Amino acid sequence: MGCLSCYDKIDRVTGRLFGQYGAFVARNPWTLIAISLIGNVLLGLGVTRIEIEDDIELLYTPYNSQSSQDRTKVQTLFGDVSAKNFYPQSQTGTGSHGDIIFQSTDGCIISLSHISHIKTMYDKVLNITFADKNNNKLRYSDVCAKRNGYCFVTGDIIFTPSFKLSILSNNITYPLFENVSVKEIFGNVEVENGTLHNATLIKLRFNLREDAKSIENVKLWMKSFLAQMKTMPASRSKTEIIFAHSNSLSDEISSNLDDDILLFALTFVFIILYASFATANWKCISDKQNLAKAGVLATLLSILGSIGLVSSCHVKFVTIVGVMPFLILGIGVDDMFVLLSGLAETYDESPKMEIEERISNVMKSSGVGITITTLTDIIAFFVGTSSSFLSVKNFCIFTGAAVLLCYLNYVTLFMACMTLHEQRVAEGKHCCSNKKVKIEKEEIDKGKSIMCSGAKPMCREDIEGPMEKYPQKFIAKIVLMKPAKVV
Repeated sequence: MGCLSCYDKIDRVTGRLFGQYGAFVARNPWTLIAISLIGNVLLGLGVTRIEIEDDIELLYTPYNSQSSQDRTKVQTLFGDVSAKNFYPQSQTGTGSHGDIIFQSTDGCIISLSHISHIKTMYDKVLNITFADKNNNKLRYSDVCAKRNGYCFVTGDIIFTPSFKLSILSNNITYPLFENVSVKEIFGNVEVENGTLHNATLIKLRFNLREDAKSIENVKLWMKSFLAQMKTMPASRSKTEIIFAHSNSLSDEISSNLDDDILLFALTFVFIILYASFATANWKCISDKQNLAKAGVLATLLSILGSIGLVSSCHVKFVTIVGVMPFLILGIGVDDMFVLLSGLAETYDESPKMEIEERISNVMKSSGVGITITTLTDIIAFFVGTSSSFLSVKNFCIFTGAAVLLCYLNYVTLFMACMTLHEQRVAEGKHCCSNKKVKIEKEEIDKGKSIMCSGAKPMCREDIEGPMEKYPQKFIAKIVLMKPAKVV
């Protein structure tokens, strides 16, 4: 009994507080609309400071793990020597590079004709030019990893005279050729007694410098490399070509954001249509379609504001955050229908209730409900910010902020719009033109009852549309059936 008494007291206190807030909203709708819109727009300006993190390794490996600490220590102790004394085995990560894989379409790629074609492609890559930030023309030799003053390309041993002689004599030693490992160069190999007899794949890796001052130029070269390779025929002289660079995966994932933007725009339009249709009762005065659009707008503003707010705090945008708008649309529209249900309930209590009292009762009943669900979501995302994975952590920060702003928009902007909606209904004005509507009974005889006349709602059924009335009736009957009870 003590717990129940405590619960009742808390329920009364919270209900009273939310009711007082609802009355405040009803008295100051335009002020709250202005504050909400200006606040969201100001927060949204932070989007101009957005920073995108697309490093796959950084995003999807544990932050500050022992392995990353050890690697940082090794890099600090030994430094970067890729500009003068590069060895692939000395790299502490995957490194920066451009890869080309040549695949034979006639079974074996170890022939002078194939090697000649590969050499042609090799020379083209070496001569790819690009402009740096000062508009200076640079080539691969300006950004390549070097050893003994020469660019180090993994696989260029196949162009040496000794390798060509070994092809003619069918005496290519494997896995070492002239004390150089060729295991990473050939694929789908057939080896017998330490001699390579067949292979269908050859890979060339154009290694790049990794010192800090070369990073920007290296990225520019990779971009030019990709652009040039796309213009070259994928298949030629019985050889197929596959290419990529060290940032290809990150770039491909980031490029999908453009598709997500289009998808979100389509989803936004669909949600507006759905919300409008679901809340429509096709009555000139009590129709709530415009109120539904205000609810979707409140959700959209919360997405913009949250991205701007979090970006202003220098939290980097990660690709997985692209999912957030879809989640917030669902959460926001959910809250909207809860509040609209609370509004419909007040008409069963008293159809002639004052607007201030009606909005107060909506906040008492439904405001508490959406507050609890919002707190549940925020706590879940708050816990998620403790993740050791940067992608999960940043996603939870962005989404948690969006959930909070979405809630604030609904208890300010949307509730203020609901007040204006109720003022229009109380004055008997048209939902589209906002003009005074004639009494429906008087217009029926004139044949002008459709979209030209109406009546103020007197009960819940008068305010709800078909999508709100009938599902609950059918679902209630289905749930009470014996098969449903068994399930």
